[in-house]
Amino acid sequence: MAAPSSPRMTLASLRGRAKDLLALARDPSASARATLVSSLYDLSRAGTDLPAGERALAVDVVLEIVKRAEADVRRQLAEQVAHDPSAPKVLALALARDQISVAFPVLLESAVFDDSDLVQIVRESHPEYQLAALQRETVGAAVSEAVVESRDTRSMRWLVENPGADIPRGAMEVIVEAARAEPELQKPLVDRSDVPADLAAKIYAFVPDDLRRRMVD
Repeated sequence: MAAPSSPRMTLASLRGRAKDLLALARDPSASARATLVSSLYDLSRAGTDLPAGERALAVDVVLEIVKRAEADVRRQLAEQVAHDPSAPKVLALALARDQISVAFPVLLESAVFDDSDLVQIVRESHPEYQLAALQRETVGAAVSEAVVESRDTRSMRWLVENPGADIPRGAMEVIVEAARAEPELQKPLVDRSDVPADLAAKIYAFVPDDLRRRMVD
């Protein structure tokens, strides 16, 4: 015998859940906050088998409640969303634009972002948001190029320090030239294994003796 299907989500049921969640959001107790986090997460993923419009409506309800929730609730929700490869992107993006303590885990780990999302974050966000995005396990070539376009030394250093960053030849050339005048870029460049030989020779010509010995070793 087939298992009964879940009740179909309706506008009325969403309104009822929104009312319950608003009540939880106003309750300062630890138990209420824990329930609110789990309920928001469950609702954000509710209706994955429903038409896109109905699922979007559920996410919209979550976004409205998140706006009114305490930072601690938003942080806990962000941790769950960060580790969910099926999380709604609109929710992940909203959390990524929150205060940095909320945004950091999503920017660092969420698998729902593509390179275009990360390029926008790099181009438009404050440095601490860029740092989270540039510490991801892998950083795509388009993101690397966006970092180099900024000519921001600190962002370029964060990029070069990430061994999982794919830095195209053109971007690497810009970083090497910047390193002539920016010592903080020199050691991270020396430590990378993917610098082309001709660019490594350029680096060798201007780095101090201790880094030259490191390159030889």
